[in-house]
Parts: sequence; structure tokens; C-alpha cells
Amino acid sequence: MKQTQKDILYKYRRWTDVYEKRTITNQEVWFSRPSSFEDPIDCKNPIRYDYLSEPDIIRLYDLRIREDFPSLTCDEYLQKLAYWVKEPPFREPKLLKGIQDGDFIKFDKLAGVLCVTENPNIIKMWEKYCDDHQGFVIGFKASILLNIPSIRGYVEYDKILPIIYPRPIHSYGMQSYLQIFHKLTKWSYEKEFRMLKFKLKPLSDSDRAIVLPKEAITEIILGKDMPQEHRIEIQDFASKNLPQTKIIQR
Repeated sequence: MKQTQKDILYKYRRWTDVYEKRTITNQEVWFSRPSSFEDPIDCKNPIRYDYLSEPDIIRLYDLRIREDFPSLTCDEYLQKLAYWVKEPPFREPKLLKGIQDGDFIKFDKLAGVLCVTENPNIIKMWEKYCDDHQGFVIGFKASILLNIPSIRGYVEYDKILPIIYPRPIHSYGMQSYLQIFHKLTKWSYEKEFRMLKFKLKPLSDSDRAIVLPKEAITEIILGKDMPQEHRIEIQDFASKNLPQTKIIQR
């Protein structure tokens, strides 16, 4: 994936949201669960078991049986494999939906996503994510932000989302990449750069909440319609706690 060459990466925020304020007050960034995203398709592109050929189904259940039942004898393994290949549950639409929902529930616990952009002047973003110009945009020094261990790259915007296959056709890593770094073209105005944290066990809150050094925050851009009391709160906090941070009025 192509990496950013920009010195500053930006995030659009609302001062009225107690958690979003923490990007300033606690110098904290949060790697969100995929289920928290507003776009109903974002990170929710289902794994397509229903597109598998018979050889693919054999590969799938060979892997699952070996992982889930490592102590089976050869005869027991062959019997179980023959059963699942003959009657794969995902051939039934309701069962397929249940399997896909289960996959997403698991993925949602294992993945954390931080969304930023290189552009602090996207009007739609100010309207949508900054309380219609009443919020703020925070600029992070890219060299510090990208020190957080993660997979990162630009979001690719597609007319049709890519097909995601189950393992072993697509690895966990490829599934995560296709889920996280692909969105429909209607969202292309966001020009997102994403950072993905992924583990094979559920992420804790301490995994998701990353406190940055104060010098990571290079600038805070105040919305043109931000209430005066909010401007004063941010300016007062920054002058005392983030003296190196530039405050910019839109």
C-alpha cells in the first residue's frame, strides 16, 4: 500500500463530544471498532462463502477441521470432511447470513481503525464530522503518529467493493485489507488514510486508546462557526498544556 509523504495528518472532531475532546485534552487517538462506522457497508463487506467452488470448499474444510479437531484419526478426519463438503451450511441463505454475521462479530473485536486525512479543508468533512463548522480539526505530526504499530495506507474507492473469500483463499491479513482499505466511490471526498491494528485476540481498550506525546499535536484548526466559549476553552487549554501547538482560526 502507498504510504503518506505528508508531514501532518488531520482528524475532524467535535468539541461537544466528550470522547472526541480527548484528542486535545488527553492527546489520545482511538482505534475504533469497525461496527462504529456510520457507513453501513464500511468494513462490513461480507466474506463470500457462497462463491466457493467445490475444490475451494474442500480447502476450506480441510483447514477448519485441522484447526478445530487436531486429534482426529485419519478415518475420522475423512468422514468429517466428506460430510461438510457434501452439505456445506452456507448453501442455505439463512445459515450463510448467520456465518457472515458471526465472522463480522469476531472481526469487530480483533480490529481497530484510525481514520485521518491529509487535507484539513474538506467542506463536506467540516459539515459532517465537525458539527457543521462548529468543531475543530487536529493536526498530528505524521512521523510520530506513524510510529504506532499498525498496517496503514490510503483507502481505495471502488464502484463495486472487492470480493472477500474465506481462508485459506484469503488470509486474515488479506481479508482485513480488503475490508478496511476499500470503500465505495460516494465517500471519495474524504480522501482517507487509515491505520489498522489487528490481533488474533480481542483488542482491549488499552490497545485501542493510544496516548501520544504532546509534541505530536502540531496544530488545532477552529471551525468558522465554533461558539466563542469553545474557542476560549481550547485556547486556554492549549496555552497551558500544548504551548508548541499552533491555533488556527478559520
